[in-house]
Amino acid sequence: MAHATEYKAAYHHFIPQFLLRQFAALEQPRPARRQGKRSQGQSTKDPFVNAIDLKKNSLIQVSVSREFGLVDMYRDQGYENHSKPAFKFTAFCQPLSEEDGFILPHNAYGIFEGPSDIEVDPITARIVEGMYTEYHSFAPISPKLIIVLRSSLLVNPSEEGAENLQGVWKWLRETVRIQHLSPHSAVSLLKSLPIKKCENSYSSSVNGKLILKPSRGPRSEERLYFTCFQISSHHVNLINTIFLEQATKGDTIVYKSRSALGRTLKSYLETVQEGFKMVSDGVNDCRLEYLKRLEKVAEQLVGKVCLVYNYIALPNPENHIFQWVADMVNSPEIALLGAANNLRSQLDGGLDTYFYDLKQSQPMVSLRIKIDVILSRSKLTQDDRLEVKHQLLLLYAELPAQRVWLYVKIMRHLTNFDIPDIQEMCEMKSNGPEDEVAKVIALFPSQAGQLTMMFW
Repeated sequence: MAHATEYKAAYHHFIPQFLLRQFAALEQPRPARRQGKRSQGQSTKDPFVNAIDLKKNSLIQVSVSREFGLVDMYRDQGYENHSKPAFKFTAFCQPLSEEDGFILPHNAYGIFEGPSDIEVDPITARIVEGMYTEYHSFAPISPKLIIVLRSSLLVNPSEEGAENLQGVWKWLRETVRIQHLSPHSAVSLLKSLPIKKCENSYSSSVNGKLILKPSRGPRSEERLYFTCFQISSHHVNLINTIFLEQATKGDTIVYKSRSALGRTLKSYLETVQEGFKMVSDGVNDCRLEYLKRLEKVAEQLVGKVCLVYNYIALPNPENHIFQWVADMVNSPEIALLGAANNLRSQLDGGLDTYFYDLKQSQPMVSLRIKIDVILSRSKLTQDDRLEVKHQLLLLYAELPAQRVWLYVKIMRHLTNFDIPDIQEMCEMKSNGPEDEVAKVIALFPSQAGQLTMMFW
């Protein structure tokens, strides 16, 4: 009679051991001496790696066999693929300086470089990620070698003999850029990274452009020729900074050299680069706690470090309802993005500033609400209250017409929503009298300042 096999839990690595061994520490600990046997030194198959213990704010050594893995990682685990189609090319990079090296966080192979909008969920009042663009992604091979995948959005088609795609590529870049809350800053921090596509055996370079050879030959004989690009300390630190920025949910970060790690941590903690180290003013913010842990580790390596970070105020859902309404007003318009008859393309700024104007229209609503509340509690006469409101409208009339148009559209729908309505999307009419005013402004753009008053 057959017996059921007893199940034994297994430890699975989400970063392969052959890669972890590339980060093996130069100084290996002495293994415990077994009774009756001499110490033979640490096994080369299971060396120790240096790591930051983020729970204890300390530097430790852990064995490769027990790092970056989970027990029963594959057992009864549903897998959902959230990947998006992307066109990228592969390049190999190594530090130019022998003193530099790449670190290895737990999620290194899922980290990307590119603009990522930060928004506030009106229901939970928590920071959430919004629109993002992957310009670069990474695959560390060792402290001295990394694979970089660069988005084709950063490639110039004319340099590859595809001048006919120049217009399409420009349109793609602009379409991606303007979807961010701050289109002007939706750029790649690693655009200056000196990498390019690999060469191949079936094309040649003519006047700096790739041209296919007339006799290409069998596909089985085609070859790709990769160059290992040497990158500066600035770019190494920037890649490590991106790693540290997105490593907040792990317990350990593996590194090779203490001196290189010290420089990396100091560079990250003290950088004033826009978009990094954003923390909330809420109690026990996990990102701020993470930064302070790194600060304590850095001080063990390089001494005093001046930690720099940026605060994001977290409003209550009641105070943030107008942002949700603004997003709902925007939703039916998104489908028309790029259409020739799109109303917002007729206003000053058009598509280039639409998302920025949408963002700026929200504090306009907030200011209007606050002034109304203050006036309702004041002892001013009715005429004085009307004068205050009139002065506010005059101030708003000096702003870009598109921003005022969005403000009026939000205000027109604001009274239709309350906190319980957040759970259910209410019917909303996107067309209104403000759209007719916008059409008039589009016909007489030179008089936009005076015509903006028609919104009221």
